Amino acid sequence: MPKTKEKSVKVTKPRPAYTLEVSVNDTEYKGKAKDLRSALSNFVKSPDFPFSVKTRVFIKFGVGKDLRQKTYSPSIARKIFNRISFRDTALDILSRKLDQ
Repeated sequence: MPKTKEKSVKVTKPRPAYTLEVSVNDTEYKGKAKDLRSALSNFVKSPDFPFSVKTRVFIKFGVGKDLRQKTYSPSIARKIFNRISFRDTALDILSRKLDQ
């Protein structure tokens, strides 16, 4: 019998998704995306996005169990949320700063 070549198929594991959790004004947002910029973009487009910030903002982000946390005062959070809601470049800048 002639031998046939079997094709080897590489199985790639799906990359773990970025997790983003935001607590602001007694509202909790939880989301996942392929990277931090996409997760932030989904947060801006969600109905949970706050148009006014009155309390501290707690952001947890990361991959898997490797979560980091960032806290913003209300005045800083207002500026950040205002900028990321209108400018895509602000999303890029914030995602780079958080990812450092």
